[in-house]
Amino acid sequence: SLWIGMQRIRDFVQGMEFMKKTHAL
Repeated sequence: SLWIGMQRIRDFVQGMEFMKKTHAL
């Protein structure tokens, strides 16, 4: 359960970074 939560947070962080890069361009 904890591992799944960590993966979700990791995916969320990666998504935020992707959005930042997209908006930066």
